[in-house]
Amino acid sequence: MSLRARPPSDPGPSRSRDLFRYLLTPLLLLWAAWAAGADTGLPPVVAARLERAVHLQGDVSTFVGRCTMQADTVVSTTKGKVTREVSMTLRLVRRPDGSVERRLLRFVENGKDETGKRRAKIDGTRPPREDDADAEGSRDVRLPVGEDAGLYRFGPPTRSGERLQAAFEPAPGVEATPGLVRGTVVWDPGTLDPVRLTWEAVRPPRPLEELRGTFRYERRDGTLYLIELESEGLAGLLFARRRFHS
Repeated sequence: MSLRARPPSDPGPSRSRDLFRYLLTPLLLLWAAWAAGADTGLPPVVAARLERAVHLQGDVSTFVGRCTMQADTVVSTTKGKVTREVSMTLRLVRRPDGSVERRLLRFVENGKDETGKRRAKIDGTRPPREDDADAEGSRDVRLPVGEDAGLYRFGPPTRSGERLQAAFEPAPGVEATPGLVRGTVVWDPGTLDPVRLTWEAVRPPRPLEELRGTFRYERRDGTLYLIELESEGLAGLLFARRRFHS
C-alpha cells in the first residue's frame, strides 16, 4: 500500500469544486435579484415621477402661474346618435394666497354659444381647500401611485415602438377595495419620464357601467405635467343608456 501526500497548496478536485460553488453562489443570487428587479414592475425613477405628476394634477396648491384648459364632451346613445355636445375653454390663475381665479373664455353647447349665460356660474375666485392636498385624487379611481401603489402588481416591461410599457392589475386579496383599475403605464426609456397612463375601472361607480381613461404627460420647464386627459364611459340612466367621451 502506498500513500501519496498532497501539497498543502493543492486543495484537491473535490474541495476545489466546493470552493468554486461557495464563491459563485452569492454572485448568482445577486444576478438573479437584479434580473428580477429589472424585469418586473416599473423602474423606481418612473414610479416616482408618475407619483409626482399625479400629485400635481390633483393638488391645486402646487399649481403656479396660469393655464388654459380645453374640455370637449360628447354624449351619445349606444347606437352612436349624439344627444349633447359641449366645448368649454377655461383659464385658471393662481394668486399668491393660494386661491384660484377662474375665467370662462368659451362655452358652446350643441353648436350654440352660451358663454355669457354660463360665465356668471363659473367665473370667480375659489379659496384654497384642504382636500386639494389629496395626492391620489378621487377615491372613485385609485391609480397605482403613492399609498395606492401597494394595491397593484405590475407585469414585465414590453416594448411599444420607441417606448416601454408595463401593464398593471389589482394585487390578490384587494378585490373588495373600491376604485380599483387595471391598465398600462408607458414611459420613455431614454429620459425615464412617464408619457401615458391608461386605465379602466374594475367596478365603475354607479350609475356607470363602464369607465376608462388616458392621462398624457409632458415635461415643460423642467416639470412633468398632465397635458391631456381623455375619458370614456357608459352610464345607465333610468331606461336610457348614454355613452360619453371627453
